[in-house]
Parts: sequence; C-alpha cells; structure tokens
Amino acid sequence: MKIREDEGWTRRHSASGERLREAVAEYEELGFEVRVVPAEEAGGEEGCGKCTGTAAPGEPVMVIFTRPSGE
Repeated sequence: MKIREDEGWTRRHSASGERLREAVAEYEELGFEVRVVPAEEAGGEEGCGKCTGTAAPGEPVMVIFTRPSGE
C-alpha cells in the first residue's frame, strides 16, 4: 500500500514489537485511522535506518502513519 501525504496521511514514527502495538492502539483510541508499513517501504531521509538496531528481536521496524478518521 502506498501511503500518500496528499491523501491526508501523516508519518508519525517508527517502532517494533510491543511499542508498535501500543502506539497503534493509542492512535486508534484517539480516533485516527492507522496504517503500518515496513520501514524499507516507507522511504525516509538519507541515512535513515539507524533505528533498525533497536528493533525488538525477530520483529521488523515499521513506520506508523495516521490520518483523521473519515478522510
């Protein structure tokens, strides 16, 4: 799935494991529509990828995108 800012999506942050699940649940509780994309597919700034060393063991780093529900 291609995430597009011109469709109202905002890139929030990257996470993995339990932190990822907690963040997704929190954004949904706040009323946002949430999409999660593997970091490699989300693109990013040059040099991005340093956080992959902090991923939960066996869990990929994912990037969280949100937009207000109903858009």
